[in-house]
Amino acid sequence: MFLLNGFQNISTRKGWRKLTDSIEFVVREQWKRTSMCGDVDSSFEGEKVVLNGWVKKNRKLGNLIFVDLWDRSGLVQIVFDAELPRLKEMAGSLRAEDVIACAGEVRLRPPEMINREMKTGEVEVYCHDMVIYNKSKVPPFNVSDRVRVSEDLRLKYRYLDLRRDSMQENLKLRHMLTMGIRNYLSDRGLLEIETPMLVKRTPEGARDYLVPSRTHPGKFYALPQSPQLYKQILMVAGVDGYFQLARCLRDEDLRKDRQPEHTQIDIERSFVSEEDIMELTEGLICRLFSDLLGVELERPFPRIDYDTSMRRYGSDKPDLRFSLEISDCSDIFASTGFRVFSSVLEEGGAIGGIAVESGYEFSRSRIRKLEKTARDEGAGGLVWIKMAERIESPVSKFFSDEEIAGLKDKFGIDKGLVLLVADREEKVRSILGALRLNVAESEGMIPENRFELAWVNR
Repeated sequence: MFLLNGFQNISTRKGWRKLTDSIEFVVREQWKRTSMCGDVDSSFEGEKVVLNGWVKKNRKLGNLIFVDLWDRSGLVQIVFDAELPRLKEMAGSLRAEDVIACAGEVRLRPPEMINREMKTGEVEVYCHDMVIYNKSKVPPFNVSDRVRVSEDLRLKYRYLDLRRDSMQENLKLRHMLTMGIRNYLSDRGLLEIETPMLVKRTPEGARDYLVPSRTHPGKFYALPQSPQLYKQILMVAGVDGYFQLARCLRDEDLRKDRQPEHTQIDIERSFVSEEDIMELTEGLICRLFSDLLGVELERPFPRIDYDTSMRRYGSDKPDLRFSLEISDCSDIFASTGFRVFSSVLEEGGAIGGIAVESGYEFSRSRIRKLEKTARDEGAGGLVWIKMAERIESPVSKFFSDEEIAGLKDKFGIDKGLVLLVADREEKVRSILGALRLNVAESEGMIPENRFELAWVNR
């Protein structure tokens, strides 16, 4: 009745609006969140808390009902018992992804009930009152990292997919990453400046996305592939140092390393050398690795020229965490009787290879997969030679003992699998670069939590 005080005349629409607004305010304040679910720990013992979040699971045990309540900070267990039958009935009706608010008291769990795998596993919240904000339909999939779901289904229900722990951690990491970038570059005297998104078309390396102009029929804006011109204007304007977490849009087909839009750390400075930019960038990367991953990188980063990178690794972004380098084998087969190789060399091509020491154990099906990888990269074929007690290869009869000995000496092996590609030199490198990664990933040759950063200079 106290809500009616001061509303003597509620017969008018304005009076009713004031009354309902006041009721909503009281309800909102009563259920206003006091803590995040994942923050409730033993230091909260005896405190009254109000939690808002999503139901992950509910389970019955005798006269008790336990509900796992989740928000982006984590999970906490809520307890309902028979002393409050209305609440127990409400709790029994809950299903995964229902949205609720819960008011209750934080209590320590008995020692034998502590869950060491949960951040909040030492406590539980004894519920005194609850309100159901929204009931969920049966979810199209279980919102958990433990359940494998097709990517198409995940993207269709992206709002559910983003509730998974791994996706929440990705979002938090991205937030901390962007904050670290801003803080570091700001401390180094650079200004963060946003550049326009609707721009005049300037030819770059890809097609532009076009936006029709309403005020100038028949004319179009382009979405920026990069802020290149604008940051140069800023330097001419005397800004001296600029950065931006720039959205770049390019009308390209999807590939493993390409997508229509991406975010890049865009930097421009005046009156500096290449060394200054490299020093700034190394400092930024080292700071981010240290603050976010606890990994200390060594400086300065190694430098590899472009030709060396392509020759040894078949890529201008080489993975240096494992060896398996590409070798030029053209000299070994300079006088070969194998017509496939000799014809390539006569046309100015090259023969390159990699050697996998454990490869002598590869099955035929495993080798067929490598052949498919090579063909997918544009190879006409892949020559493989198993070296162990005896030589095994579909074309072994074409190779002399000197050529086999030359391969063993080139790669420094007595046992293993040699993969050879003959074609134009650039193509040989790119095909072997793809095979190199394929073998390393499938054979577990890439160490976890190891980082090898380097500059590739043209």
